[in-house]
Parts: sequence; C-alpha cells; structure tokens
Amino acid sequence: MKSLSAHALAEIVDDKLYLAEGHHTLDAFLKAHKLLSRAQASKLMAVARSMPRAEAVKLGAEKSYALLAFTNATPEDDTPAGLMQSGARFEGRTVESASVRDIEASTRAVREKHAATKTPTAAQKARQKADAALHRAITRALKDAGVAGATVTVTSRGVRAQWTREIAARWTKRSPSS
Repeated sequence: MKSLSAHALAEIVDDKLYLAEGHHTLDAFLKAHKLLSRAQASKLMAVARSMPRAEAVKLGAEKSYALLAFTNATPEDDTPAGLMQSGARFEGRTVESASVRDIEASTRAVREKHAATKTPTAAQKARQKADAALHRAITRALKDAGVAGATVTVTSRGVRAQWTREIAARWTKRSPSS
C-alpha cells in the first residue's frame, strides 16, 4: 500500500478497518504501511469529511486544508464549497488562484480579529487571576528585597524580572559602571 486517498483514510478510521489488519491504533497502521504522519492523516481526514472529493482533488490537499481552517476560524457558518461558489477572495485572489500562504494569512487575520473580541472562558479568567496574583507577589517580594522598580512579566512559560543597571547597582551596593 503506497498511497491512500483522504476519503479511503476516513473510511478506515470511521469503520476501524485498521483493526482487521491487526493494528490496535491508526498510528500503528500508518507506521506499518509507511503511509504518512498522524498529523497529515488528520488533515486529510478533515478535508475528506468537509468537502466533496472532486473539489479536494482540484484544489490539492494543502489548499483544501487551508480553506477548511479558514472556515473553522470564521464565526459564520460557511463551508469550503460555499466559499468557492461565492467567489471568496484571499489576498485579492479567488480560491482557485490563491496560494496556501494567501489563505493561511487570511486565516491568521480572522483569528487575530476575533481573539480580541472573544470573552475569556472560565479557565482563562482563572489563569489571568492567578497570573495577576503571582505578578503582585513577585513585585512585592522584589520591593521588600530592595529591588523596587523592577519590571515583572508573567507568561505561560514562566516569570521574568528585569531592572535597570542603576537598580541592580543599588541592590548590590556597587557602582553601575563596575
């Protein structure tokens, strides 16, 4: 088995046909037949489930997936087929003439626009509250240690404290130039 259509792959997953060959997971099936990565398989199955085969073949796998990602990013109830029929434009080009990069750029723009207007979820609000409390605690601890004026940044990856050379010199009681 050298190649596999997106629709055939979706059928293999939906009907769990990989089990018939003795594979416990789709990943094992894909690896045994050296077909494609799990990420690529997921993209192809998403395309197969969202648009007719003829349209997907006409656009190609990557452009079809980019178009699907765009429809998922928009708040409208649109489909890849609907965008093609409506003459949607990406970076001034029709779906057929737009590149994958054009569609991805439009998708990013839509996501950025809607991210700014979305109401945070309860989990996001809780995280923001915890981050603010951590920021206050670290700022207070630095001030108590004599490092008032430090800039504290809390991110999902960690905490960063930064201060000027003058503050560092005062804190260590050294000359800023030494």
